[in-house]
Order: sequence, then structure tokens, then C-alpha cells
Amino acid sequence: MAGLHPAIASVYRGPRSALLRARKAHRQATVPGSFALRSQPMKNPLIGQEDADVLSKRRFPMFHRYTEHARQAIFRARYEATRYGTGEIDDVQLLLGVLTADEALAERLEAFGLTIARIREQFAPAQESVATGVDLPLSGLARKALLFTTEEADRVGAIEIETSHVVTALARTESSRAAEMLAASGLTPERLREILFDFSQSPQNA
Repeated sequence: MAGLHPAIASVYRGPRSALLRARKAHRQATVPGSFALRSQPMKNPLIGQEDADVLSKRRFPMFHRYTEHARQAIFRARYEATRYGTGEIDDVQLLLGVLTADEALAERLEAFGLTIARIREQFAPAQESVATGVDLPLSGLARKALLFTTEEADRVGAIEIETSHVVTALARTESSRAAEMLAASGLTPERLREILFDFSQSPQNA
């Protein structure tokens, strides 16, 4: 029995099932982190590992409902965060991510005076950017906004979460700069629901 893990040695002469369980324990004990690696959710390259865990199906079931445009918005928000050198993805960068990922939505909101150029002008990037390979976590307000996306999709009976749900969620995230910019253009959560989910609405007949 030399070289065997104590868990195996203790049941070597016991029932076969117990021996198999002990051998499994031996493998886990002699391969550090093997069980932990198998139990960890896959890393999402678009955002930080902590937030990839939060947004995984296991802990945050709504993320698998995101459309390709909505997921692309998070990717682009991460890119904006590297340009701004903030060290995290905040609500303004999430708004920029939405507008750069979905041109049709950006054009729709531009009619109300909200443009990508205006946002970038008001929130100029820092002098030093962050390396693109660095994991960036979501800020508290950005995380809160993403939580609201499920409610916004459910409100209109949508199976998938789209960029329109993300921007509406940002508008209802209190104390966020993104919400302030949207409100300054008259884009309150209620107004956004009207114009984004009832395309008969326009700035002219508002």
C-alpha cells in the first residue's frame, strides 16, 4: 500500500464502491485544484473573471438571454473602458458600448440629441489607457443596470435581452451618469419604452 493516499489505504480491503470513491479522493488530493477547475464556469474574455462568474448561467441566469448585439455591447464597453483608463467598465462606457454595437439604435437616439460624439466629448478619455488584455470588472452602477435588463425584457414579454433593454435599464439606474445624460435628452425610462418598443413614435410627434 506504499504510495497510496491514506483515504485509499483505509478502505483497501473494503467494498469495491468504497475503494472507487477513495481512489477519486486520491486523484483530487494529488492534483491540486483539479476539482476546482472542473467546477469553475468558463472564463468570458469580454469582461473580468469576477463578472464572468456573476454573468454565468449558474449565478446570473439572464446572461444567456442576451442577443449577439447585446453581448457585443459589453465587449465594446470593455474597449471603451481601456481607452478611458478607468480600471473598470462603468455605466457611461456601457452606454457607449450599446450605441457603437447597435447602429440602428444609435440613429434612433441621435434624433433626440444623444450622440456618441457628445458622450465622448463630455467624458474625455484619460491620458493613459489600460492594456486591452487586462481583465476589467463592472462598476457597481453598470452591474446594477445589467440586473435591470431582465426586468425590462420581461416587461414587454421578450424572450431575448436586446440593446434596447440595456439602454432602458441604464436610464433607470439612479445616480448614474448614463441616466443623467439620457434624461438630459428627454430619454427617461418611460420615454425610452415608448420610442423603442413602439416604433410609431418619433421626436416630431412626441
